[in-house]
Amino acid sequence: MAAYRSASPEQQRSAALRASEGSLATVGISDADVDAARACLRDEKQADQVLIMRLRQRVEALDSNDLHAEADLDGRTEASLAWFSQARALAALLYLLAPSQSGSLHESIYESLMAVEDPEPLCAEIMSVLRV
Repeated sequence: MAAYRSASPEQQRSAALRASEGSLATVGISDADVDAARACLRDEKQADQVLIMRLRQRVEALDSNDLHAEADLDGRTEASLAWFSQARALAALLYLLAPSQSGSLHESIYESLMAVEDPEPLCAEIMSVLRV
C-alpha cells in the first residue's frame, strides 16, 4: 500500500489505531482488558506484561476454538467465523500494544482488515487517515 509507505510515522500509527478500533467495534469486543489496552495506547504508556499475556492467551484460545470447530465440522460455522474475527481484532490490538518489530503497525492494520466481513469501510477510513 503506497499510501502507507509514504505516510508519516504518526499517520501510520493513527491509521493502525483507527483500524484496530473499527475492527474491535465491528466484532463487538469490549471488556476490561480491551479498555485497559486502549487506555495504554491513548495515553502512550507501556502496557503491563500481565495484560499483554492475558490478551495473547485469548487470541490463542479463540484461534484454537476456530481451528477445532473447523476441523470437526469440515468447514466454517457462524461460531468459528466469530472466533476467527475476534482473534484477529485482538491480535491487531496486540500488535499496537506490544510491537515486536518495525512492521507491527502494518500487521495491526492487516489483522484489523481480516477481522471484518466487509473491509471496504475500514479501508476507506484507513486511507482517509493516511492521505491527510
